Amino acid sequence: MSGGGGDGPGCPLWIVSFADMISNLVIFFILMATFGAKNAANLEATGGGRDREAGVLAAGPDKRDVVGRTAKSGARIGDGSRDPSRRSETASDSRFDRFAQDASYDVRPGIERLRDGLRIRIDEERLVVPGSWTLSESGKTLIEEIGNFFRGEACDFTVEAHVDGETWKKLGAASDLEASRELAVSVADHLFGNCGIAAPRVSITSFGASKPVAGNDTAVGRARNRRVELVLRERR
Repeated sequence: MSGGGGDGPGCPLWIVSFADMISNLVIFFILMATFGAKNAANLEATGGGRDREAGVLAAGPDKRDVVGRTAKSGARIGDGSRDPSRRSETASDSRFDRFAQDASYDVRPGIERLRDGLRIRIDEERLVVPGSWTLSESGKTLIEEIGNFFRGEACDFTVEAHVDGETWKKLGAASDLEASRELAVSVADHLFGNCGIAAPRVSITSFGASKPVAGNDTAVGRARNRRVELVLRERR
Protein backbone atom coordinates (compact mmCIF):
# COMPACT_ATOMS: atom_id res chain seq x y z
CA MET A 1 0.00 0.00 0.00
CA SER A 2 1.34 3.46 -0.88
CA GLY A 3 1.12 6.40 1.49
CA GLY A 4 1.20 9.22 -1.04
CA GLY A 5 -1.48 11.62 -2.02
CA GLY A 6 -2.49 13.24 -5.29
CA ASP A 7 -2.76 11.50 -8.58
CA GLY A 8 0.31 9.21 -8.45
CA PRO A 9 2.31 7.17 -6.12
CA GLY A 10 4.33 9.12 -3.44
CA CYS A 11 7.21 8.47 -0.98
CA PRO A 12 6.46 7.02 2.42
CA LEU A 13 6.25 9.68 5.15
CA TRP A 14 9.09 8.21 7.21
CA ILE A 15 11.53 8.68 4.28
CA VAL A 16 10.59 12.35 4.02
CA SER A 17 11.06 12.85 7.77
CA PHE A 18 14.46 11.11 7.74
CA ALA A 19 15.66 13.30 4.83
CA ASP A 20 14.56 16.44 6.65
CA MET A 21 16.47 15.33 9.77
CA ILE A 22 19.68 14.72 7.76
CA SER A 23 19.35 18.14 6.13
CA ASN A 24 18.91 19.80 9.50
CA LEU A 25 21.98 18.00 10.93
CA VAL A 26 24.14 19.09 8.01
CA ILE A 27 23.04 22.70 8.46
CA PHE A 28 23.75 22.44 12.23
CA PHE A 29 27.31 21.16 11.73
CA ILE A 30 28.02 23.83 9.10
CA LEU A 31 26.89 26.53 11.55
CA MET A 32 29.01 25.06 14.36
CA ALA A 33 32.13 24.90 12.15
CA THR A 34 31.64 28.50 11.04
CA PHE A 35 31.16 29.68 14.65
CA GLY A 36 34.26 27.79 15.84
CA ALA A 37 36.48 29.21 13.09
CA LYS A 38 35.32 32.74 13.90
CA ASN A 39 36.08 32.29 17.63
CA ALA A 40 39.56 30.91 16.87
CA ALA A 41 40.31 33.91 14.70
CA ASN A 42 39.15 36.28 17.44
CA LEU A 43 41.25 34.51 20.06
CA GLU A 44 44.33 34.62 17.86
CA ALA A 45 43.82 38.30 17.20
CA THR A 46 43.38 39.26 20.88
CA GLY A 47 46.06 36.88 22.14
CA GLY A 48 48.53 37.95 19.48
CA GLY A 49 47.93 41.56 20.40
CA ARG A 50 48.76 40.88 24.04
CA ASP A 51 51.90 38.99 23.03
CA ARG A 52 53.05 41.82 20.83
CA GLU A 53 52.51 44.28 23.67
CA ALA A 54 54.70 42.11 25.88
CA GLY A 55 57.40 41.84 23.25
CA VAL A 56 57.02 38.13 22.46
CA LEU A 57 56.71 36.78 18.95
CA ALA A 58 55.16 33.42 18.17
CA ALA A 59 57.66 30.63 17.54
CA GLY A 60 57.18 27.90 14.99
CA PRO A 61 59.38 24.86 14.43
CA ASP A 62 61.87 26.89 12.38
CA LYS A 63 61.76 30.08 14.39
CA ARG A 64 63.57 31.34 17.45
CA ASP A 65 61.65 31.78 20.69
CA VAL A 66 61.81 35.48 21.26
CA VAL A 67 62.44 38.71 20.70
CA GLY A 68 60.69 42.00 20.72
CA ARG A 69 61.33 44.70 23.23
CA THR A 70 59.07 44.98 26.25
CA ALA A 71 57.06 48.14 26.26
CA LYS A 72 58.01 49.19 29.80
CA SER A 73 61.55 48.04 30.60
CA GLY A 74 63.14 48.13 27.15
CA ALA A 75 65.03 44.90 27.92
CA ARG A 76 65.06 42.11 25.36
CA ILE A 77 63.52 38.83 26.42
CA GLY A 78 65.62 35.80 25.67
CA ASP A 79 68.70 37.63 24.33
CA GLY A 80 70.71 37.13 27.54
CA SER A 81 70.19 40.59 29.00
CA ARG A 82 68.37 39.03 31.95
CA ASP A 83 70.82 36.13 32.34
CA PRO A 84 72.11 36.20 36.00
CA SER A 85 75.62 35.12 35.05
CA ARG A 86 75.94 37.89 32.45
CA ARG A 87 74.56 40.40 34.92
CA SER A 88 77.11 39.29 37.53
CA GLU A 89 80.01 39.58 35.11
CA THR A 90 78.97 43.11 34.19
CA ALA A 91 78.57 44.06 37.85
CA SER A 92 81.97 42.57 38.72
CA ASP A 93 83.62 44.45 35.89
CA SER A 94 82.16 47.70 37.15
CA ARG A 95 83.28 46.90 40.71
CA PHE A 96 86.84 46.20 39.51
CA ASP A 97 86.92 49.64 37.88
CA ARG A 98 85.50 51.36 40.95
CA PHE A 99 88.02 49.74 43.26
CA ALA A 100 90.93 50.53 40.95
CA GLN A 101 89.95 54.18 40.59
CA ASP A 102 88.90 54.98 44.16
CA ALA A 103 91.74 56.89 45.82
CA SER A 104 90.38 56.19 49.31
CA TYR A 105 91.61 52.59 49.30
CA ASP A 106 95.01 52.04 50.89
CA VAL A 107 96.07 49.47 48.30
CA ARG A 108 95.33 51.68 45.30
CA PRO A 109 98.99 52.46 44.38
CA GLY A 110 99.62 48.72 43.87
CA ILE A 111 96.59 48.00 41.66
CA GLU A 112 96.92 46.80 38.08
CA ARG A 113 93.74 46.47 36.02
CA LEU A 114 93.62 43.20 34.09
CA ARG A 115 91.36 42.34 31.17
CA ASP A 116 89.11 40.24 33.42
CA GLY A 117 90.04 41.40 36.90
CA LEU A 118 92.64 43.05 39.11
CA ARG A 119 96.16 42.40 40.36
CA ILE A 120 96.80 44.03 43.74
CA ARG A 121 100.39 44.15 44.97
CA ILE A 122 101.06 44.47 48.70
CA ASP A 123 104.63 44.75 49.94
CA GLU A 124 105.55 42.53 52.88
CA GLU A 125 106.38 45.47 55.14
CA ARG A 126 102.74 46.56 54.96
CA LEU A 127 101.45 43.04 55.39
CA VAL A 128 103.18 41.06 58.14
CA VAL A 129 104.83 41.50 61.51
CA PRO A 130 108.61 41.88 60.91
CA GLY A 131 110.47 38.59 61.20
CA SER A 132 107.35 36.42 60.83
CA TRP A 133 104.57 35.36 58.48
CA THR A 134 101.87 36.64 60.85
CA LEU A 135 99.67 39.39 59.43
CA SER A 136 100.13 42.75 61.10
CA GLU A 137 97.17 44.94 62.02
CA SER A 138 97.76 47.06 58.92
CA GLY A 139 98.01 43.88 56.85
CA LYS A 140 94.71 42.60 58.21
CA THR A 141 93.09 45.94 57.39
CA LEU A 142 94.35 45.80 53.81
CA ILE A 143 93.12 42.24 53.24
CA GLU A 144 89.74 43.02 54.82
CA GLU A 145 89.42 46.11 52.65
CA ILE A 146 89.74 43.95 49.55
CA GLY A 147 87.78 40.94 50.81
CA ASN A 148 84.82 42.92 52.09
CA PHE A 149 84.57 44.94 48.88
CA PHE A 150 84.49 41.87 46.62
CA ARG A 151 82.76 39.38 48.93
CA GLY A 152 79.48 39.40 47.02
CA GLU A 153 80.97 39.55 43.53
CA ALA A 154 81.32 36.72 40.99
CA CYS A 155 85.09 36.56 41.24
CA ASP A 156 87.77 34.28 42.66
CA PHE A 157 90.95 35.12 44.56
CA THR A 158 94.46 33.81 43.92
CA VAL A 159 97.11 34.67 46.51
CA GLU A 160 100.52 34.77 44.82
CA ALA A 161 103.33 34.99 47.38
CA HIS A 162 106.96 35.97 46.72
CA VAL A 163 110.06 36.22 48.92
CA ASP A 164 113.60 37.42 48.36
CA GLY A 165 116.60 35.14 48.08
CA GLU A 166 117.96 35.68 51.60
CA THR A 167 115.47 36.60 54.30
CA TRP A 168 113.64 33.26 54.34
CA LYS A 169 116.81 31.60 55.67
CA LYS A 170 116.71 33.78 58.80
CA LEU A 171 113.10 32.80 59.46
CA GLY A 172 113.87 29.11 59.70
CA ALA A 173 112.02 28.05 56.56
CA ALA A 174 113.23 24.93 54.77
CA SER A 175 113.21 26.70 51.39
CA ASP A 176 112.10 29.87 49.66
CA LEU A 177 109.05 27.99 48.36
CA GLU A 178 108.02 26.99 51.87
CA ALA A 179 108.50 30.56 53.06
CA SER A 180 106.28 31.97 50.31
CA ARG A 181 103.71 29.26 50.97
CA GLU A 182 103.50 30.30 54.63
CA LEU A 183 102.98 33.89 53.56
CA ALA A 184 100.26 32.91 51.08
CA VAL A 185 98.46 30.76 53.65
CA SER A 186 98.38 33.64 56.15
CA VAL A 187 96.60 35.85 53.61
CA ALA A 188 94.23 33.12 52.39
CA ASP A 189 93.24 32.16 55.94
CA HIS A 190 92.33 35.76 56.70
CA LEU A 191 90.25 36.07 53.53
CA PHE A 192 87.93 33.19 54.30
CA GLY A 193 88.24 33.33 58.10
CA ASN A 194 87.63 37.04 58.62
CA CYS A 195 86.19 38.41 55.38
CA GLY A 196 83.50 35.80 54.70
CA ILE A 197 85.05 34.64 51.41
CA ALA A 198 84.12 30.99 50.78
CA ALA A 199 87.23 28.79 50.86
CA PRO A 200 86.65 27.32 47.34
CA ARG A 201 87.00 30.84 45.94
CA VAL A 202 90.53 31.22 47.31
CA SER A 203 93.66 29.53 45.95
CA ILE A 204 97.35 30.08 46.66
CA THR A 205 100.49 30.01 44.53
CA SER A 206 103.95 30.14 46.11
CA PHE A 207 106.70 31.40 43.80
CA GLY A 208 109.52 31.50 46.31
CA ALA A 209 112.29 33.79 45.06
CA SER A 210 111.80 32.91 41.40
CA LYS A 211 110.13 36.18 40.30
CA PRO A 212 112.03 39.13 41.76
CA VAL A 213 111.06 42.66 40.77
CA ALA A 214 114.35 44.13 42.03
CA GLY A 215 117.87 43.00 42.81
CA ASN A 216 118.56 40.92 45.93
CA ASP A 217 121.90 42.62 46.61
CA THR A 218 120.41 45.53 48.58
CA ALA A 219 118.01 45.72 51.50
CA VAL A 220 115.67 47.94 49.47
CA GLY A 221 115.60 45.49 46.60
CA ARG A 222 114.98 42.50 48.85
CA ALA A 223 112.14 44.36 50.57
CA ARG A 224 110.47 44.96 47.19
CA ASN A 225 110.76 41.29 46.31
CA ARG A 226 108.96 40.21 49.48
CA ARG A 227 105.36 40.74 48.51
CA VAL A 228 101.93 39.29 47.94
CA GLU A 229 100.07 39.81 44.68
CA LEU A 230 96.36 39.22 45.11
CA VAL A 231 94.77 38.40 41.75
CA LEU A 232 90.98 38.72 41.39
CA ARG A 233 89.36 37.32 38.27
CA GLU A 234 85.78 37.04 37.10
CA ARG A 235 84.36 33.57 37.60
CA ARG A 236 83.67 31.79 34.28
